[in-house]
Amino acid sequence: MVEHVTRNDEVTGSTLVVGSVDTEYKFITDAQNVGERLDKFLANKLDMVSRSFVQSLIIANHALVNGGKTKSGYFLKIGDKILITIPELQDNAEIKLKPENMALNILYEDDNIIAINKPAGIIVHPAQGVVSGTVVNFLLYHCKTLSDLNGTMRPGIVHRLDKDTSGVLIAAKNNSAHANLAEQFKNRKVEKTYIAVVRGVIPQDEGEIDRPIGRCVSHRTKMAVSYVGGKRALTKFNVLERYNQDTLINAHPRTGRTHQIRVHMAYLGYPIVGDKTYGKTEVLEFKLNDLIDRQALHAYRISFSHPISNKAVEFIAPLADDIKKLIDMERKSGYEKIKI
Repeated sequence: MVEHVTRNDEVTGSTLVVGSVDTEYKFITDAQNVGERLDKFLANKLDMVSRSFVQSLIIANHALVNGGKTKSGYFLKIGDKILITIPELQDNAEIKLKPENMALNILYEDDNIIAINKPAGIIVHPAQGVVSGTVVNFLLYHCKTLSDLNGTMRPGIVHRLDKDTSGVLIAAKNNSAHANLAEQFKNRKVEKTYIAVVRGVIPQDEGEIDRPIGRCVSHRTKMAVSYVGGKRALTKFNVLERYNQDTLINAHPRTGRTHQIRVHMAYLGYPIVGDKTYGKTEVLEFKLNDLIDRQALHAYRISFSHPISNKAVEFIAPLADDIKKLIDMERKSGYEKIKI
């Protein structure tokens, strides 16, 4: 269970309204959380922050369990009440982001754009107090110039991937390239293909989900199919392989809503394997955590018109090792490969 509370000095109804300072999240643990480390639990629940940042908050006593201070390695018990306060990070010229030399795989680079294969566990841009260890920190180190259309906290960032989603990510080195790419995204001229392993055996070879997505009313850290206030979201998919319990798919999001593929597949009843936010907890034939400790979702391919030359370009990010291992293990129980 989670409750989201924004904090400031102005109260509207029962919800505190953010002016500039903090955001609080409240959780109550259940049976499936027993024995899990506090830092790991919070990093999994809060997509916008890294585990190392959670640990820094715990050290600074911004994360309380049952009203008291604790350590990152605290093992959760059933019914623990957790309150974590995250500083609000705004676009502030006084915040100096540091360039960081990180081992990220560059797929392509020219004077206008750069394509990287983002590993799982890395946040795209600083947010909610995270100012280190992001893709932006790497870009600041590697690139001489970056676009600033998205402000000082998100230089070069045209689109994003969830923290625990791996795969191809494009950044812009100048405002002209950024504006062009943003227009292509807006007009749905950018084609994206994701590879995912989902829970359950999908009987049809292809399909689509056309359902609006908005913020979940009862769990504010989650998104959900919502007909009240949700924005249109369209995802198409096709089956690549069927396993004993699961299915390997290509997913093609035609819109760009937060957590879109994860929400849509869960709505259909086929959540992504390993998804701690939208997934299921059924026991598999193998121990999942030995293979992959995040959602089995990878941004495999992206294609668009180059923002300067206008030529068609395509970038492919090889599958991450943990998803490869998961697929290999799934195939051992026998599988059906679909011709596409």
